[in-house]
Order: sequence, then structure tokens, then C-alpha cells
Amino acid sequence: FFIKNNNSKIQSIGICSTATTSYNDISNIMDFLLNNYPDLKLFFRPHPSEMIEKKYDKYNDNDSIKISDSNKSHPLEFLSNVDAIISGNSAVLLEAALVNVFPIYFFSKENIIKYNDDNFDRYGFVKNGIAVQANNLFDLEIIINKALISKPNFKEKAKYYCSNLENSKDIISNAISIIKKA
Repeated sequence: FFIKNNNSKIQSIGICSTATTSYNDISNIMDFLLNNYPDLKLFFRPHPSEMIEKKYDKYNDNDSIKISDSNKSHPLEFLSNVDAIISGNSAVLLEAALVNVFPIYFFSKENIIKYNDDNFDRYGFVKNGIAVQANNLFDLEIIINKALISKPNFKEKAKYYCSNLENSKDIISNAISIIKKA
């Protein structure tokens, strides 16, 4: 099931946790969005390992946040519900750009170093223009406020990772293979 988001402004945001994004950052982002953007629909997709750990269970009973189980539902199913996503280093940023969901890369000093290399923009999504970077909640607020008026189109920018974007039957797989080679 392939989707393309044609909305001209954001009305829903997905938050995706990663193994390198701190619990505090994710909690602060979710609380910030809940308190400052009550009209936005919020979706949360914890990293598969965090679903098992039940790391974010405190949000399960919050009716303002819809939880997406990353162990059971496909990323495109999640992306079909949102106009923008906020994530750390994850292929979901590319998947979002491929279907024109606005990808926001969140990187803070609290990021967890899990690999023996620099974990900033690990896949080059910010460098190659398919994600916008936020380093803190202030940056995030500026980005969201602009996207409430006009959501940028990122699908064309994703052609760096998948040049046959319009014709590919397996867009995500082609792009992921390029990332793995990097």
C-alpha cells in the first residue's frame, strides 16, 4: 500500500523514538506538543525495542496520543496518518520524505552514543536536504509554526536516494539499500 501525503499544511504529527534518542527528549517533545498544539493529532511510534521494554507506557492511557506498535504495524501505515514526523536517526525520515510526509530530524546533546562514530545525521538526511533539523524545542516550535501555514514538499528531494521515485514498485527497499552502502 503506497501513500502520498498531499496536505498543504500539517494537521497531525508523528513522533518516532530511536535507540539513540534520549527518553527525556522524547518525553519533552510529546509534552511540548500536547501543551502547545492541542488541535494537532498526535501519533507516537516507539522503536521496536522500546515497545518490548514498555519504556513509554505512561502515554498509553493518554487519549490525545495514538500509539503505533512498531512490532505489529508497517511504517507506511503509520505514515498514512500523519503530515509530519519528528525522529532521530532512522530510516523513517526517508520513508516519510518518499511519501511527502514532512521529516523533522531531532538531535540534541542528550542523544545516546550507541555506535563508535559520530551519530549526528548518520544517514545524511539533513545534509542531503530531505529532513529539517531541530536541536531543541525552540527550533521545533519555529519549524512547526511554519508548517502549520504551509507544509514543505520533500518528495522531490528524496530522489537523491531513489532516482526512479515515480516508477519504482519497491521504492523503500531501493532507498534503504543505498543507505546501507553509505
